[in-house]
Parts: sequence; structure tokens; C-alpha cells
Amino acid sequence: MFTLKRIFFIGIAVVVMGSIGYIYTSRNRDVRLVIQAPSEAYLGIPFELPIEIGNQSRSVLNDVTVAISLPPGAVFAGSNETKTLEQRQLGNVGEGSLVIEKIQLVFLQGKDTNQIIKVAVSYSPQSLGARFETIKEVSVPIKNSGIVLKMAGLDTISSGSDLNIEVTYKNESDIDFRNLELTITYPALFEFQEATLKPDKKSNNYWQLGDLRSGSEGKFIIKGMMVGPDNATGEFVAMLKTQIANQSYALEPERVPVTIAPSPLLLNIKLNDQSEYIAVPGEDLVYTITYLNNTNVALRNVTLRTQLSGALFNLQTIETNGLARPDNGTIVWDNQILPELNLIDAKSAGAVQFKVKTLTEYPIRRFSDKNFTLKVKAEIESPTVPELMGINRTYSLQILETRVAGSLMIDTKGFFRDATSGILNNGSLPLRVGRPTQMTIHWLLRNYANDLNGVEVQTTLLEGVRFTGQSQSNFGSVPTYDEGSHRMVWNLSSIAANKGVIDQPLEAVFQIEVIPMNAMISNYMPLLSETIVKATDIFSGKEIVARDAILTSALPDDATLRSQDGVVQP
Repeated sequence: MFTLKRIFFIGIAVVVMGSIGYIYTSRNRDVRLVIQAPSEAYLGIPFELPIEIGNQSRSVLNDVTVAISLPPGAVFAGSNETKTLEQRQLGNVGEGSLVIEKIQLVFLQGKDTNQIIKVAVSYSPQSLGARFETIKEVSVPIKNSGIVLKMAGLDTISSGSDLNIEVTYKNESDIDFRNLELTITYPALFEFQEATLKPDKKSNNYWQLGDLRSGSEGKFIIKGMMVGPDNATGEFVAMLKTQIANQSYALEPERVPVTIAPSPLLLNIKLNDQSEYIAVPGEDLVYTITYLNNTNVALRNVTLRTQLSGALFNLQTIETNGLARPDNGTIVWDNQILPELNLIDAKSAGAVQFKVKTLTEYPIRRFSDKNFTLKVKAEIESPTVPELMGINRTYSLQILETRVAGSLMIDTKGFFRDATSGILNNGSLPLRVGRPTQMTIHWLLRNYANDLNGVEVQTTLLEGVRFTGQSQSNFGSVPTYDEGSHRMVWNLSSIAANKGVIDQPLEAVFQIEVIPMNAMISNYMPLLSETIVKATDIFSGKEIVARDAILTSALPDDATLRSQDGVVQP
């Protein structure tokens, strides 16, 4: 039960807390904060942002601080682009005084958006020890850029046809731009030829444009071509840099997406009758290239070329009716080789074929030699140009890139005398019925070409064989035994490409004990079933499987044994 005295003190505390809360909320009325934001702004054009701070209280405001927070894409003129917050100490502001702080800003990004600038003023009234803050936000519309940058001539693109890109830059502002730099990033399928304004710095995409006065403009033409399959996409990105307050700034880039229009001469490539075949070393590959004249006119003097590239191709094994050059991996068919290429009627189709083998071994010299691919680029062209196509030749390109699966090798070895493993085997040889003898089993694992996940090595211990409980490995986990299935299993979550190939093999060792039976007399005793290793090839997505044969008491890898030592005796 509350006493009258306790109730009195609680009441006083409530009044005090309420008074403090009133002070914190009402003191903000003592500061008048006005942000004179422009009605609109332009990218790359500096502008002044006056901030008015008026003391409307009846006391001096001490330690007045103003903090300006900018949105992404806005900078303080002359500062680093990463700086988005600035604080200024204004000192004390007297009763009834007005302070105007002017901030020079520039927007570099955000065209056609509204950007929010946040201003916070903090202060301590002289009559109180507490500190207060007034916050205000203002929205600034970004209309456009002070420099209008355009790339024309990218509306319709045909593979292999000449492309003239007109680059125009115009200063539509009231100020001069200084030290302009232009960088154009080309899509991967674009082949640069020349430009009417020579690029700088020994590159083909960088120009130092110098100063650009108000109202003036410049233009030049980039010549080249897009070479790629139908419907391939890319993007031209043009970025201007300018100097403002002795600091270089990059303006929002101009982006022009492009797509290669379908060619009137269609191509398709298949490997072993599949579009997404997974190759392996040492196999025969049969490539079929089909073509279709998809126009309403006959195409004359057609030439078809292929280029083979990939370290696993055995180019010396190319078989074809075309003109093959194994030294550079090219094959050519023209009307001298195939008369049907002299004239391909409208809507007619045809095909060519060639065979090639892959190397039997991966060309691995270092850990980075991995994720091998086989690439075939096919090009077909004719000087015949259908009317109203707007191209200077009929051309098409198609590329088929085939992934090569990795592989594993597992080697199972058994030893009676095995001091190097650190495991001591008891018992004696030759094996005798009913007498236990211990042996160590080694699994040696090598991974070729690709990274693997979910690796499992397993074998079954056969009749009369048991696991002693001793196991070890030089990588990851150790082999374990499943009593129910009599299986030894070695699980590894992942193995990097070429592990055990460039360096020492991954190795696991476990000890078994064998007790021969009468039925085995005069024969080698079967110890382990076939050893099987399975894994998932991350690069190709294929399941990789490797095997090693059953292991008997012959123990062929133990050089200390005679051929009869493993034969079971009575």
C-alpha cells in the first residue's frame, strides 16, 4: 500500500518528467530553419543551397551545428564523391540573430527523379544544459544533364554488317564545362575499327575532349561491327567526366542496350545430335551445322567457315569433306567444295558435318588448368543482299561452347608390412584358416580438371573381414564403417580441381583383420568388393564415377610379399 508521502514524491516526479518532455519538444520552436532549394537542378551543374538559421528564442543558442546529408549521386562541390555528410560548426547564435550558411552542391546521378536533402541543426540553449535538434528535408527535382550525350545509329544491328555510331555531346547549360573526358564501354560482341576523332591513351574507347563552352557541341563517328548469334544482346555505356571546383567527377552514364537482329541466313550447331552435350577426354565428336535461307530470294556464292578452339581438341583428327587446316583449327566449305553452296534457293536448307576427337588426357600443368571447354564458331555469308534489308552482306554467326567433364581416379592398395602408415599389422603370412591377420588398405584419390562436391568413396568388407577401428587420412575426414551394410565409406564435402594431380594424391588408410575359412584353402582370400567413388562435377553438372577392382589377399602392391604368401593354407 502506498503511503501519502510516497504518493507525493511520485506526483512531483511525474510533473518534473512532464516538464522536461515539454522543454524538449517545445524548444524546437525557438529555431527557424529555412532551406532555399532550387526549383530544379541539372546533372553536372553546381548550385548553391542557402540554409537560414534564425534564433527565435529569448536566450543565446550555444554550439550551433548544422549537418547536411546528401542522397546517393549528390556531392559537395570540390569534395570526394564518397562524402555524403558534412557538419559545420556555427558557434553561438545570439537572441533574434539570423545565420545564413551556403553550401555548394552538384548532382552527378538521378536524372528525372526527385532527390531528398536532409538538414539537421543542433544547439544548446544558454538557459539549459540539454541539447536539442531541428530537422528538415527538402526535395530537389533533377531534370536532365547539363551536357546531353547521345549515341545514334544503334537502332537496327545485323551481325557482321558495318556499324556507324554517331556520338554527340552538347552543353545545354549556362556554364562552361572544363576538362571533359569521355569513355565508352563496348559490348563484348562489338569489334572496333576506327573513329573520326582519334582515341587517346592508346585505347579505342577513351577521348580527352577538353573544355566545352555553353551552347556548343561536338560530334564524331565510331565505325565497327557487331558479330554474334541471332538475338545476342549487349550494351554501349558512355560516361563523361568533368572538372568542378578542381575535382574530377563522373556524370551519370548514357546506356544504350542493343540486340543483334535475326539473320536472314540461319545457322544451328549440334554436337552428337545434342545442343548441350557434355564431352569427356578420348571420345569421338560429331558436329552437324545446318543452314537455312530464310529469305524470299536465292543466295549465291555462299561460304561457310568454322573455327575450333579449346585445349582438349585433337585437331589432327579432323575428318570432313571441307577444307581443314589442323594447324589453326579452321574448316571452310565453299561452292568449289560443295556445289550446292553456289546457289541456295529461298527457304532452302542444307547441312555440313565434321568429326574430331578429344585428347585422351587433360593438359594440366597447374591448379588453374580447369573448366575446359570446346568452342566451335560457325560463320556463313553471301554477297547477295535481299532488298530493303539495309545491310551490305548476308551474314550469320553461331557459337556452340561445350563443357568438358572432369574425372576421378581411385586406386585401392593393400599391405601387410606398412611401417610408413604408422599402423602395425599383427598376424602372419601365408594366411591360415581360423587365424587372424591384419592388413592396411590405402585409398589414393586424384581429381582431374574440375571442382567436385559431395565426394563418396565406398567398398564392402567381404566374408571373414572386419574393420579394426583404425583409420586416418591426409585430407578431410577419415573412413568410417557401417556395421549393418559392412561398408567402409570415406565422405568428402568438396575437392578442388587437380587436387592429387599437381600435388600428392588424397589418401585414406584403414586397418582390417581377416580370418580365412576352409572353403578358401589354396586360393587368395577376397577382401574388398569393387571400390566406387562418386561425386558431382560443379562445372559440368555431371555425376562423376570411378571404380577400382576387387582386392584379394594377393596384395600385389606389397613388394615385401612372395606370390604364395597370400594363398590360404590349412
